[in-house]
This record gives sequence, C-alpha cells and structure tokens, in this order.
Amino acid sequence: MLGFTKESLRKRIEDNELDLSVQELEKIPIKELSELPKATHLDLSSNKISIIPERFSTELIHLVQLDLSQNDITELPDNFGDLVRLRRLDLYKNNIALLPISMGQMKKLRWLDLKDNPLERNLTAVAGDCLDEKACKNCASEVVAFLSGVQNYLEEQAAGIPNGEVGGDPLVGGGGDQPVGRGDTPVGEGEGHNVAKKRRKKGKSKRVETSSSAVAESTDRVDLNYDEPRDFRGEPATRTQTHNNVKRKESGSFNRILITIILLLVVALVTGWFYIGQSIVKELSL
Repeated sequence: MLGFTKESLRKRIEDNELDLSVQELEKIPIKELSELPKATHLDLSSNKISIIPERFSTELIHLVQLDLSQNDITELPDNFGDLVRLRRLDLYKNNIALLPISMGQMKKLRWLDLKDNPLERNLTAVAGDCLDEKACKNCASEVVAFLSGVQNYLEEQAAGIPNGEVGGDPLVGGGGDQPVGRGDTPVGEGEGHNVAKKRRKKGKSKRVETSSSAVAESTDRVDLNYDEPRDFRGEPATRTQTHNNVKRKESGSFNRILITIILLLVVALVTGWFYIGQSIVKELSL
C-alpha cells in the first residue's frame, strides 16, 4: 500500500479528478482526501479495498463521482446515503449483497453500476442489467426509488401510521406516491420486496434484504392488513368507505326482500283471477 500525503494527492488532481486506481490500496486516505474538496471526481478502482468506514460518507460529502469498482468491498456503511451530491457511482465487481437504506436519500444519483456483485435476488431485479448507459441510468433511478420507499415505510411504521394511509406497503407496492415499482411489484415471482434490519454494533444498522429466505421473518414484522376492509384499489378502506359499504349492503338486502314480496303478491293476484275466471266459465256453461 502506498502512503499518500495531502500534497502528493494534490499533485494528482486534474480538472477536479483524482485517480487513485491500481495503487494496491487497502485503506482509503480519508483525512487527506477530505482536505481536497476540489477533487469531486474520485477513482479508487482496481485496489484491495474491503471496508468503507463511516467517516468516508461524512468527510467526503463533496464527491460528485465515485469509482469503487473491482475491489473487495462486502458492504457499504449505513450512512453511505449522506453522499447526497453523488451523481455517478460505480460498484462494479465487488462482493456486495445488500445496500444501505440511506441510499434512498441520494436523489441526485443519475448513474449506477452494480454488475458482478452477489446481490440478493429481488434487489438484482430492481437494479437490472447495467449493460449500457441507458441501463445504468435506469439502475440508479430504480434503486434510489426502491430504497426511498423502504425508508419511508420504516419511518411510517416507527411513527405508528397504518399501512396504506401514507406511502403504502413496499412489500406489495401501491399507496400514496408509490415509490417502489410505481404500484407494481418489480419482481415477476410474486415474492414482493422483503425488508430486514441488519443489526451491527450499535443496533442501528438497516439494510434491504430481498432473499426468499427472509419472507417469513419479514412478514412477521410487517403488518400487511389483509383482514381490514379494502377499497377497489386494494388499499385499506377509510371509516367513511366502510360505513358506506355497510349501508349499501343493508339497502341491497331490503331491496331483495321488497322484490320477493311484490313477486308473491303478483303470483297470488294471478292465481286469484284464474280461479275467479274458472268459476265464471262454469256458471255460464250451466
């Protein structure tokens, strides 16, 4: 691993770009980089980096473009989403399976490459294949929208807001602004999106887990409200909607009873006239 000083790094900057690729780096010189806010484009590709410290996200918030491709990174820090100015992120060919929910805050992200990572299956379906520029742009928007939806959902649950009243349930899609898959389940296998909280030292780590093995555990923690009355869109019905439904049912029952009575009266009337007619015919024949 090469040792870098602030001055040696400054000399490497060209047009806001700092290239530290293929340097056998195992650790990122965060302190020195934080003193160079001009370097908004940072290339750390093709090194031996396995850990991204939380300090990285708090001290390098000036980054606009970040290349971490072809390293040995297994996970990103929980606060990675604090890099809110980031527009381009390359994570190609690492060992990342989960993404921190905080990445839902990265609203400026326009390009994302997650190829050749052992992503959980449903997260892979959200990210898609970054085979060209358009696909990588789509990957960025879909992943940010997905994680933003999960983050909103967890905040609603923490605040005690019932499913469907604000943002809907990210496990099944739908609801208010429909941040996850825009009302559709972006996975064609009917598993939905499964959320797990991954506890670390402080017990605050939250990550998105989408493997089928997490389905049972996730649904234990998430109230899907399947027993509640629902409107025509499948969302939980409001109290007014439920009251109206009851009134319609009562009205329908009354109408059916009234129709039955009328039919019985008509039958009785027709039968009566039939017997009267027969009596008149008999008298005339006599």
